[in-house]
Amino acid sequence: MVALRINKVFYEGDQYYFESPDFGSGLNIIEGDNGTGKTTFFNLLYYGIGGVAGEFEIGSKSQKHQEITSDKNNWVLVDLTIGESRYVLRRWIGDNEILVTRFEEDESGNVRQGSSEIYPLYRNSAEAGVIFSDWLLENLGVPAVELSLGSKEFIIKSNDLFRLVYHDQAADPDRIYKTPDQQGFVADSNLLRQVIFQLWMGKAFAEYYQAISEEKRRDRERQVALSVYQEYERLASELLGRKDVVNLEHLRDELWQEEARLEGLRFSRRAVREKANSSVENFQYLTEVRNDLYSIELNLSTLRQTLIAAYEEQAKLLELRKKLVEEVDRIDKILLTHTQMNLFSSDTCPYCLSSVERATGHCVCGAPIEEEQYERFFYTSHEYKELLKSKRKALETVEIARDGVRNEIEGSEAGMRKLEADRHEIRSKLMEDTSVTPDLSNADEIEEMDDAVLAAKERIESIKKAIDVEKQLEERQAELDRAMGELERARRNLNRKETEVSEAISERIDQFSYYYSSFMRNALPDCRTARIDKDNYMPVINNGEYREASASVPKRLMYFMTLMQMSLTTPGVQYPRFNMIDTPETMGIESQWLKQAVLQFMSLENPEDLGWQVILSTGLGKYPEEFEDYVVLRLRKERRLLGVRGEANTSDE
Repeated sequence: MVALRINKVFYEGDQYYFESPDFGSGLNIIEGDNGTGKTTFFNLLYYGIGGVAGEFEIGSKSQKHQEITSDKNNWVLVDLTIGESRYVLRRWIGDNEILVTRFEEDESGNVRQGSSEIYPLYRNSAEAGVIFSDWLLENLGVPAVELSLGSKEFIIKSNDLFRLVYHDQAADPDRIYKTPDQQGFVADSNLLRQVIFQLWMGKAFAEYYQAISEEKRRDRERQVALSVYQEYERLASELLGRKDVVNLEHLRDELWQEEARLEGLRFSRRAVREKANSSVENFQYLTEVRNDLYSIELNLSTLRQTLIAAYEEQAKLLELRKKLVEEVDRIDKILLTHTQMNLFSSDTCPYCLSSVERATGHCVCGAPIEEEQYERFFYTSHEYKELLKSKRKALETVEIARDGVRNEIEGSEAGMRKLEADRHEIRSKLMEDTSVTPDLSNADEIEEMDDAVLAAKERIESIKKAIDVEKQLEERQAELDRAMGELERARRNLNRKETEVSEAISERIDQFSYYYSSFMRNALPDCRTARIDKDNYMPVINNGEYREASASVPKRLMYFMTLMQMSLTTPGVQYPRFNMIDTPETMGIESQWLKQAVLQFMSLENPEDLGWQVILSTGLGKYPEEFEDYVVLRLRKERRLLGVRGEANTSDE
């Protein structure tokens, strides 16, 4: 399993800002009054890792976050660690792309910036097919799984799996899974919820769903291969004018017989022509051949000019590509420098980097300037990101153009080789045929022979085409056989995975129910037993008889805690040992039972001392006293989450 840990969260805009404290392993508590920004913090974090936060959308139908939606040039930055690798994710508000920068440690232990990539959030905008979810799941070690529900096929995203990582303020207190980012029958189906649970429970379940997808893909390939084979079979029959397809060996035998017959006709015609002598016809023949030779020479000259121009164009493109690569690298570094030092501002002294109150229409030094001319030398970080995208797009365009020029060069060279071969063949004919002159008295006989030769040639060409089609047909048959073999292997693999999953899920349910029952009984005095249903994996308290509303909070909270516990003690579980828990008491629960539920974090078994992280927000004092040292951020009415630029915002840490 690969652990996910949040190191720090930033928000930056023209009017507001926020910088979180450093988050460490274990429990991290954010304490605050209602309305001070606890949920805003989780929305920023979730938004920064690719989630949907409706209150950040200007056109959202839900309640908007006025400060963020009215701010300009604003973005969220999440510093996180996945496994042993550290990344910085930056997402601009209202943008559907995430800039991912990797940081690497060299041999001396110094951390330096690595490569950066921009990933779209939605698959229909991914030119290369890779979206942010694919990147995140790959780094978490969770394979992307394709599901079919009715006629709809879709790939599970990280946002789906995070429904059992992000414990939000659910509208329905009995819900366990976070509400999906996008509503719909598929997004919140029972099948999808079950798959989410299973994928976190182990790689075997991911392999099972991959086996299902593989079996369906192989079946589609078999159907395509069969239809292509049938089309080639029809084409072969039409070419030969026969109902039944003739196999390759028989066609080759027919070709040999026709070529032997053609050779005999040519021998007979040559014998007749050797007896004849006609200067008129010989002159016409030589004229036609020489005209062909002249045409070839002309085409060769044209191709040489084309080839020279293509080589020149290729050299220019190589130089342009080199410059673009340098520019992309330079902008990438500028963007990181801005993130770390916030250098770029029209009101910053270029020498000491201090803020300067600059009068409108004047430079920092006091000299009069035109405002528009002055400001164009400074860019926001978002503009630098768009500039980076533009340069990378230009680089892709240059690569495409270079491929086109390379293809043009290859085509021109191939054309020249063919023309030179044709020229050599014509010159050989001239050497061979200039001494041969047909006799006009034998014209009728020669014409009959010419017709016979032409008919034989046409027959040979027809057989050759049929052979080509038959070769293709054999290849299509081999492809069909391969597809059928792959389908059979995929079905056998699926059967094995079904057996493995059937055994594994029973074991996982028993383990989950054991931990879940222990947590629930410790959290609630009147809970005698707790387990999860073997079909839908939902909690069953006191055999389904318990109806207390106060049980909704621990029922959901202990479910997330059990997932964490499974990731710490059960080999193969892929849960990322990370929880985001937003103010669970808002569902309504007595303070003592909430504290008792939260206290269960102290009882997590961690035999191998594996790193885990929980970021939990609560109301004032809504946590056990022994957790006082775990409070990393305190929010108050006078010290809300978002600070206003130019004003102090000193939240207690």
